[in-house]
Amino acid sequence: MEGRVDVDTREDVVSEVMKAWEEVLEIYSKKLEKRELTIELLLMKITRSGGTTLHMAIYEGNYRSLKKLVKLIETCDQQRKGSAAAVDEEDEEERGKGRDWKEELADDKGNTPLHLAAKMGQDHMCYAIATSTSTKLSRLTSCRITMTARLNLRGDSPW
Repeated sequence: MEGRVDVDTREDVVSEVMKAWEEVLEIYSKKLEKRELTIELLLMKITRSGGTTLHMAIYEGNYRSLKKLVKLIETCDQQRKGSAAAVDEEDEEERGKGRDWKEELADDKGNTPLHLAAKMGQDHMCYAIATSTSTKLSRLTSCRITMTARLNLRGDSPW
């Protein structure tokens, strides 16, 4: 059986990887319930190459986990906002500090989760990120026109 993958082993491995994702999402969900979840925690660099959990979900092609992460980011963003005035003040403060979320979300190769998904041809993941209501993720979509053009050329554009 050299060169062949044992189906049972493959299923076991996939099951363990999915359990790990469920555990990660459970940690985030518990922190969200306690109102301890922050955008910074969700988007922290966790790999040696500077990737976030979004990067990892994309690398693994795990659309379900990516969607849950995006939803958690959106929920956390909504909780953080509180009021429109607070959002404007915070956004103004971030601009004043020169905070660049694209740079903060990029891995060591300069790939944001959106760029990575586009490079890997994960069009449905691009769409999930590009259409997010999160103010942090929406700042990544400056390349939306380029991405949409690429998808249109292939005939795959969801827009």
